[in-house]
Amino acid sequence: MFRVAAAAPLAVLLACAHASATPPGPRALPLSRQIAMREGWLEKRHALLLEMMRRHRIAMWIVVNEEFHDDPVTQYVAPPRPYAGGRDFFVFADAGARGLERYAITGYAEDNLVRFFQSPEEFRKVKEGIQAVVARHDPSTIGLSIEPKDYRPSRGVTRSLTKASYEFLADALGPRMEARFVPAGPLIEEYLDTRLPEEREAYAELCAATEELTRRALSNQVIVPGRTTVGEVRRFLYDRLAELGYGTWFQPDMRVQRKGSAGQLSRGLMNAMKARSAESVAQGRVPFAAQIYSHPLGNQGHGLGPSIDFRAASRNDPPRPLRLGSYVAVELNTKAAVPEWGGQEAFAMEEDPAELTSDGYRFFRPRQTEYYLIK
Repeated sequence: MFRVAAAAPLAVLLACAHASATPPGPRALPLSRQIAMREGWLEKRHALLLEMMRRHRIAMWIVVNEEFHDDPVTQYVAPPRPYAGGRDFFVFADAGARGLERYAITGYAEDNLVRFFQSPEEFRKVKEGIQAVVARHDPSTIGLSIEPKDYRPSRGVTRSLTKASYEFLADALGPRMEARFVPAGPLIEEYLDTRLPEEREAYAELCAATEELTRRALSNQVIVPGRTTVGEVRRFLYDRLAELGYGTWFQPDMRVQRKGSAGQLSRGLMNAMKARSAESVAQGRVPFAAQIYSHPLGNQGHGLGPSIDFRAASRNDPPRPLRLGSYVAVELNTKAAVPEWGGQEAFAMEEDPAELTSDGYRFFRPRQTEYYLIK
């Protein structure tokens, strides 16, 4: 979410980082209040799940969390607390007219779980517990975080079930039920790409805080031209994030452009821009290399869902629906020759979060119209 910024006269300093948090001003909420807020959202998320499961023809969804190997979905289907059982199972079953039934088979029953799940004491024996729940519902399909057999594009969050846990389930439930195992990827994508109206205010605050922290990092408060290093600015960002109670999903990253420094830019970025320029020339257009890339934003910087990406056609990505209220990071970039640098090209890149509304995409923050100047 960091934007383009500028340094001293013949040098442009670009910040290209995904910061999941924020500035010199507002601090993160105390952890207890964060948990309370997220648990409030969780009940609303669960209320949407049954319709999603039916839409994707999944009669039962099982999320397996392992000690030392948390499933990336766990924090968004269960209360956001530590889970340290050898294997914890969170089961969602379509019970027909009874609606959605939820079970936490964790080997222990805690108040925070009982608020959201059936978690009876007799489920202390995990294997017998999962067998009992599946036998009670006899689901026609069981959704798991496994790779699709046709190898359609998938992500780590949709194929996170370990081989050992798959084998545990197959052994516990038997061949008849194993034949009903199906990839839960499309369900997971919709669940994680669906934003609640209540989330918007919190996300907007994070965007504003990120912008403020960026503005301070790319100023004379932190940078002395000719002396301050990229590493020192990065350390400032790490330290300030920690002081304010935030974390960062992607490491704060900075790139310096100056006369004669073209070789310091990402080779992948250089190649992509050259390819785009060649395409423009081949199609008879002016070789002005402007590009757009985007990616969904969810609970992580790179979320699940559709994106607008100049590389999508070459990847043969499957079509994905746009979801009203979902968030996306819009990344625009271009390059231009700098006469003072003897025609050397400088790159300008932006990344701004936006929300899909009934009137189209709306940015969370006003667009940046001026460079940050560091003198």
